[in-house]
Formats: sequence, C-alpha cells, structure tokens
Amino acid sequence: MNEEKKVEKSERKWNIPIPGPGRPKGSVEKPEKKALKVLVQEYRERLANSLEKIDAVLVEQALKGNMSAIRELNEVVGSHAPKKQDITSDGKGIQPVLVQFLDQE
Repeated sequence: MNEEKKVEKSERKWNIPIPGPGRPKGSVEKPEKKALKVLVQEYRERLANSLEKIDAVLVEQALKGNMSAIRELNEVVGSHAPKKQDITSDGKGIQPVLVQFLDQE
C-alpha cells in the first residue's frame, strides 16, 4: 500500500534544471571581474620581465646581511619546510574539559 510513486520530469511542480558545474549558458562575466583579470595578467607580465633585475638586487641585499632578503630567497628557493601555524593549542595537546551544569548536582 505504501508504494513509492516515481515522479516523471514532466510531472514535477517546477521544471527547473539542476545546475551543473561552470557558468550558466548565456551569462556574461561582470566587467569589474574581467578588468581585474586583465590587471592581474598585466602585473604578472611586468613582474616576469623585471625578475632578472629584482633577483640581482635581492641577492646583493642578502649578501649584505639583510634578513628580509635572506628570508625571501629561502622562500623562493624552497629550502625550508612550509610554516604551520597552530592557533588553538600553542603547540600543546588540547586538554578535554569536564562541564557540570548547576542543575545536575
């Protein structure tokens, strides 16, 4: 008696397609987003063209003892493990807490 009834697509209350991945067909990218992509691409190109000059200055500063330059070179070269931040337990194990409510006495 309690049989499940299969609902055909044409019998649904709303005939709305289930969205899939990506942008819906016919939608247009916002001009602000497109402009930002263009600016980022231009910045990356200028940076790529300047890397040879920046590299020489960075190495020179590191050889003079500039710690910021040394750190930057280490990050770029990848000679150290990535930093992990523990913002919850200060590096110690998390201790369980027993809570007793006043009305449970």
